[in-house]
Amino acid sequence: MTASETQKEDDCITLDLIDTLSGQILDKACDWSNKFIFEPLGGKLSITMPLATSVNAGAKVLLSKPLNPEIIINMGMIHEIYRDCLTFPVYTEKVHQTTDTFSNESWDSFKETSFKFESGIPSIVPEDLSPITKVYADTWLRVAEDKLEKQLKDVKHEVLRKTVPARFHMFEMMLLWVFFHELSHLIQCHYKLKDKSTDRIVFYEIETVSDVQDLKGQAREILADIEGLDLTLQYLNRENLNTPNSFYLLLCSITCMFNRFYTGKYETNLNAVKGSHPHPVIRNEYLHLFFCKKMGIETPYVWKTEVRESILRGYAYLTVKSSLSASLFWSNRHEGFKGEQYPSYMAVQMKMKSKEGVEYRKNMGDSILSQIDTILEHHLQKNTILKTMKDNTFFENV
Repeated sequence: MTASETQKEDDCITLDLIDTLSGQILDKACDWSNKFIFEPLGGKLSITMPLATSVNAGAKVLLSKPLNPEIIINMGMIHEIYRDCLTFPVYTEKVHQTTDTFSNESWDSFKETSFKFESGIPSIVPEDLSPITKVYADTWLRVAEDKLEKQLKDVKHEVLRKTVPARFHMFEMMLLWVFFHELSHLIQCHYKLKDKSTDRIVFYEIETVSDVQDLKGQAREILADIEGLDLTLQYLNRENLNTPNSFYLLLCSITCMFNRFYTGKYETNLNAVKGSHPHPVIRNEYLHLFFCKKMGIETPYVWKTEVRESILRGYAYLTVKSSLSASLFWSNRHEGFKGEQYPSYMAVQMKMKSKEGVEYRKNMGDSILSQIDTILEHHLQKNTILKTMKDNTFFENV
């Protein structure tokens, strides 16, 4: 990606836009968290969006007021999330129009599968959008079409009409998952499992540079990822947004974020990961497996066997296509991918079934199981998905 391209994208990402839009989305999620989690316990959650350029987010707990925590999402992260959502739909539609990537024989195993689509992104209908993002998508389209109608050919015009709603929907999906990931650190009371040998009065859940592997910290990140995704899916259900289109864009946005975390920061050796954050590839693996497991639990058995199996294959299809689409997008835009071999992120994904990958996953599973009973004991919510996953031996089988 050239400096000129970056500048053109930056021109489309004004502070007023992302500050206002993200504020509306996050305030709503924070209000729900207070009403149903913190206020009944006598506490209150707050959220801040500092004007920091680093792509980072975190959670903060003051030991004197543990039920009054703070979630911090840097504006730099919000900016880059919007950049991905601005460009990803356009890129994947271009891939669809110029290649057979989404329709070749590699997809034969997904014949007769629910939710399948050959385009780059699914067609977003008005019912797919929340009231917040629908206003932005409708306004953006109206203004853009008024300004550009005479300049756009029919094909480009159709791409515009399709990708703009996907952009805003994807932005909301990704921002919600970031929020609920940080919330999960708080409601799982991870600060209670941290090293108490120091006299700290404030505990932060935020990525830091370290030369020491903290496997227990990495395991807690996996648990925050999983509960964060579950809380996001619950949110979509409450808002009547729980559609395959939403699921797909949510999974795409998460994989985009994990590609961002991976690039230039992690080795290809899975067992060499230092610090408290696991390799992005294993985080992606856990989330996709959890998504399919959760959908398998929730898909009724009253359906005919062939119908239910088609639906479950459909959920698997969404994970496979989202992972491929997002990884190709990232490698093309940021790594100069030439198509001669797998992109570096996908090459590491191939190691998940190697001896090295199996060992890393086993160590991660053991670390999760060594902490989960304590986490469940202190958890701020009784009906947490973690208990369901533990009872279903999910963590032993990843």
